[in-house]
Amino acid sequence: MGSDDDAPFAAHRLLPQITKMRVQIDLAHFAPSESLEYQGHKVKCTVVQFEFKRAVDRDPKRPIEWHNTVWINLANLAVLKIEYRDHYPMKQGMVTPPNGEWQDRLDQTVFTVADLDPSIPHGTFSFAPAVGAKEVAKLPPLFPQPGTPVDGPSPEAAQYVGKRLPDIVVHDAAGADISLAQYEGHPLLIDVWATWCGPCIHDMPALGKLRASTSATDLQFVGIDEDGNTTDAVAYLKKNKYDWPDYHLTETAESALSVVGIPVTILVDAKGNVVYYHTGEIITKELVTAIRDLGSAYSTASTD
Repeated sequence: MGSDDDAPFAAHRLLPQITKMRVQIDLAHFAPSESLEYQGHKVKCTVVQFEFKRAVDRDPKRPIEWHNTVWINLANLAVLKIEYRDHYPMKQGMVTPPNGEWQDRLDQTVFTVADLDPSIPHGTFSFAPAVGAKEVAKLPPLFPQPGTPVDGPSPEAAQYVGKRLPDIVVHDAAGADISLAQYEGHPLLIDVWATWCGPCIHDMPALGKLRASTSATDLQFVGIDEDGNTTDAVAYLKKNKYDWPDYHLTETAESALSVVGIPVTILVDAKGNVVYYHTGEIITKELVTAIRDLGSAYSTASTD
């Protein structure tokens, strides 16, 4: 299913993809030039070869397992031939049999139809705006940006704000039951999140600044994660120097808090009443205002 997480997820995946591409570019090298018989005449090609993994990242006892070779006509940068070589051991699932033999595979793609001297018709890349269309300086954001208020409370907010926080029992990393009732008597900020959730990770710096700006108060911070591995969230917070405790979401807690998507931010006052409930990326202005409204002691709350 598509969701508001799609764009942040794509952006989150983009960096390792670019990094991997950079590694491949760094490993590229020129092989001797070759001439290919092409459409009745010989075409001199520059030959480029690259691996997919650096030598330091693979077992030095094993040979190069994958590499590509590309034949390029530099006159117009047309790729005329691609060769993919694969040297790999036979496996059963992820297990290599004791006497598994190495296999060699060679895939070649030759582009037999190509225009080596293309002529692009005039107007190919022209654009005719529709009647009545007007130019704008920039497109509006696809999704609300952090700090942008939304119109009206969500159904979940209307359900919880002004009422006592349900009795929530979550798990610590070892699987032990933890009741959030232990925080009653102090204001509590709850962040329902996961390490795989793009918007959740995007919110972390703002939460960190809120934590720092209210460190002299008794406002408590708690993370409740939806990760499959109960130790992933704790490791992430420790690595990034976020010092609030984190617990694992249980099915009963998920139901009690009506978690239909993450992140979810919930603010509870010292009496145990919910004063703020929001699903989606943090709206910083709203959250800061809600914390400051707890009392003058929390006027330092800020994400700046």
